[in-house]
Amino acid sequence: MERANHAQAPATTSETPGSEKPGTASAVAEPAVAWLAAQSWQRLDAEYRSNYLRIASVLAFFVIHLVDHYLRGTTYAGVMPSPRGYHLAITLIVATWLMLALLVDLFLKQRKFPPWTAYATVTLDTLLLASVLAVAGGQSSMLNLAYCLILVMAALRLDLVLVRYTTFLCMAAYLSLGCLAYLGSRLGTLVEPAATDSTSQAIAAIAIGAAGIMLGQLVRRCRNVADDYARRLLEPR
Repeated sequence: MERANHAQAPATTSETPGSEKPGTASAVAEPAVAWLAAQSWQRLDAEYRSNYLRIASVLAFFVIHLVDHYLRGTTYAGVMPSPRGYHLAITLIVATWLMLALLVDLFLKQRKFPPWTAYATVTLDTLLLASVLAVAGGQSSMLNLAYCLILVMAALRLDLVLVRYTTFLCMAAYLSLGCLAYLGSRLGTLVEPAATDSTSQAIAAIAIGAAGIMLGQLVRRCRNVADDYARRLLEPR
């Protein structure tokens, strides 16, 4: 009888924790937890990198502006009423942008940076860029390429919803410059940025949207890698 009980004992013992087979509820839940943990670990680092990229880009643009204004004598008479007014507008926008970057750096050093602040900084970046473009050439300016830089900064956060939000925001900001140019030509407003033809506007808007889609797919791939790694850790060895 004792030998029979010993023979049946292994069949009635329960599995040890963590030995569930892939496909069970625990194994399915773990990858989601792993992705949230990866986002949490990388959030502060991504914000630091984005902020440094923000400061470097704004300073590089302002240096180019100073060279154009003082050494080359570049004027934008069709956009602003005078070169001095144009220079003053750009200086104020750049100062506001750098103040934003310093404020973000202060919050990061204090470890106070909730997820919603990423949406706030992306929104302010887009509005400030649109403000620069409104006085620096509008849709015909090469500065429109900076919308892709804002998209890249959003993708660094590994947040798919943020990438989608930034994509639609950048497309709306670009197209709004065309509306501003139309209103300026009709109403004679102070700021009248140059507008391109409808074909060029459509191509540029599609390019911004395509860049956002590709960056969103990159974030999806990062999540798939994190999920696959979590599943491999759950597999019995």
